[in-house]
Amino acid sequence: MNDPQHIDPERLAALLDGRLGDAEAAVVRAQLAAADGEVQAAYADAVAVSRDAADSAVVPIAAARSRRWVTPAVAAIAAVLLAVVVLRVPRGGGVTAVDGDLTEYGTKLPPGVALPATAIWGATRGSSEVVTESGRAVRLGALMTDLEVALQNHDSASAVIAESMSTTLRDVPGLGVIANGLRDSARVRGNARDAFLRRVAREGAGAVDQSLARAGAWLEAARLASGATDAAFFERYPADVALRAMRSVADVAPAQRELLGRVISASEAKPRDFSVIGTAATALLREAAR
Repeated sequence: MNDPQHIDPERLAALLDGRLGDAEAAVVRAQLAAADGEVQAAYADAVAVSRDAADSAVVPIAAARSRRWVTPAVAAIAAVLLAVVVLRVPRGGGVTAVDGDLTEYGTKLPPGVALPATAIWGATRGSSEVVTESGRAVRLGALMTDLEVALQNHDSASAVIAESMSTTLRDVPGLGVIANGLRDSARVRGNARDAFLRRVAREGAGAVDQSLARAGAWLEAARLASGATDAAFFERYPADVALRAMRSVADVAPAQRELLGRVISASEAKPRDFSVIGTAATALLREAAR
């Protein structure tokens, strides 16, 4: 029986690179035809990623004769993209949802804004040291801002940021497929990769508390906006609104609460001292990401 709700993403990846026999391929295509629009769109995206990567790759003639044009890395990320939709990656309990996209802040920053060389929490972007779930949410939010800025600027740092997100998600139950997809994406080239990265990163970041992730995204964007002396960012996105979730936590540490007040006051002051805003936002992000 062809059940579109139980399509095996590995079989879909095998269909992509021609590893299925005619009969089995026909079964999978029938499942796709009966699937909902989101599953079909995911398959179309996977095809685009595969073709784009193949067009970008340089393959020796001898090797091309001996294997299909889809490399194992491309097949792997295509399977991840399909699994995100077909398997519906499970969400953790107690996740708070909010309106808006975590990439929103990054899209409103000035073009060419400079990204930090390393994450502000005191380690390389690939570090897995996260001691609390709230810290994980804040980190993922900050990384979502960095990722969007890197993608918009066509910055190769996007691969490093994706690796950091992968490491941050690696120990979350049920999110191994997302972590692996973000890691493998660094090995794929082509125009379709950016859309793939955004989609998988959003799924991963969606597994944590969204209000805290949004606070982390805002703090990272505030640091970047301060460096670019971008007053418009703070007019468009008031700190008091973006950081409301942090303020509402009853047991927040006194030092963090004091930093919250400093960030909000500095961002609302007229005229704004961007150096003070940047310093306060950096200190709060480092503290909240623990």
